[in-house]
Amino acid sequence: YQVVIATNPIYTPEAIQQRLRWAGLVDLFDHYAFVTHAENTHFSKPNPAYFAEILGRIGIEPDEAVLVGDSIRNDMVPANTIGIHTYYVGHKPFEPPSQGRKGTLQSFYDAITGEKWLDTLTPYAHAPQMIAPQLVGNLGALFGMLEHIQPHFWHQHPIPGEWSILQVVCHLAESERTVQRPRLATIRDEDNPFLSPPREPLDADHFYCDDKGYNYANNFAQERQQTLDLLEKLSATDWQRPARHSIFGPTTLLEMAYFTARHDRLHLNQLCQTLGQCK
Repeated sequence: YQVVIATNPIYTPEAIQQRLRWAGLVDLFDHYAFVTHAENTHFSKPNPAYFAEILGRIGIEPDEAVLVGDSIRNDMVPANTIGIHTYYVGHKPFEPPSQGRKGTLQSFYDAITGEKWLDTLTPYAHAPQMIAPQLVGNLGALFGMLEHIQPHFWHQHPIPGEWSILQVVCHLAESERTVQRPRLATIRDEDNPFLSPPREPLDADHFYCDDKGYNYANNFAQERQQTLDLLEKLSATDWQRPARHSIFGPTTLLEMAYFTARHDRLHLNQLCQTLGQCK
């Protein structure tokens, strides 16, 4: 299993290392899939986007994670909001959501080793409250990955034929503007529309981006804000508006909005592998 130290990122890396030592844990950050601290995370608990950013940084989906925490407000509620399974080890009265559990750290260990509890978990049904935090957290993950990239790395390809870092970021901005948001607007405005698949992305040799990487990243953030503005105005009925997708068949605006978040993570994982930050 990948292990993340998801502690509220209000302390410096050095302070987090000291706290790890106090807990009797390895204090080397490379020992873990990710350790949040004040210099590498854009959100804090109880914002659900904090957990969404972590998922984007390590390249997994919400239903592939289990949060073990001792705070209902800071851990259980925001993690469940975006579809993460939870295990509560605190001392307050708390009724876990469906599939969630509570107990001691020892009982958690017994559940995953003896009962194989993790093998029984299934994804939570999509819900409107999942979407915005994931879309925002994915942005944080993107900018976190790009923060220390050297200029000459933007155009390097992990292997021949694979997109460069610049091309991935360029695609995210273009897709948000020409595919993701227009598709949601179409479902909102038309009765059961037919959604054609987007054109096939160009291969690495023919995909030309004529700008600097951070400009594309900032452009993506601006496009994403427009998408968030669109979603904020939706009613409960709007989220369930139907559509017909050429590949997925019958779908809804909610499902397509969740697919936008998954599209982000697909390419975040691509970046994560390219940068060697995924374990």
